[in-house]
Amino acid sequence: MHTLEYIIYTSNLEIGYTASGKHGKSVYQNINVKARAGDLIALIGPNGIGKSTFLRTIAGLQKALAGNVFFHSREINDYTRHELAKQVSFVSTEVVRVNNMKVYDLVALGRFPHTNWLGNLKEDDKKLVEKAIEGVGLNDLADKYINEISDGERQRAMIA
Repeated sequence: MHTLEYIIYTSNLEIGYTASGKHGKSVYQNINVKARAGDLIALIGPNGIGKSTFLRTIAGLQKALAGNVFFHSREINDYTRHELAKQVSFVSTEVVRVNNMKVYDLVALGRFPHTNWLGNLKEDDKKLVEKAIEGVGLNDLADKYINEISDGERQRAMIA
């Protein structure tokens, strides 16, 4: 199959952990996944089995031990951090505490790769932030501080 039709495509992917100067600890090998736009995929398994490691690897946040990850037919490691930031979002299972920030400001951080070097939002950016907040149903909480909302609402803000 040609990789052009897939948004995410892995080839003989091996995931795991590396310690500096040591050989990596492999968690899974020979992972071959193909996902098209609109596919709904669930990763199900017990804690500590490697689900988050897999997601971090295909998002380009963690190096694969072997094999390849393609995103829009391009090797994930060929993207710059700036290019990836424009294309990929990742909500970790770890709780990120940004208590001194409002929901609107947190969502606006997602526009940073699209702004000028000062990070100033244009009117179009502000409309996109508002649309994202509306898309996850947090309109009424946009002016609330992150520490004033529930963990589920915080995760929805991170997704926005």
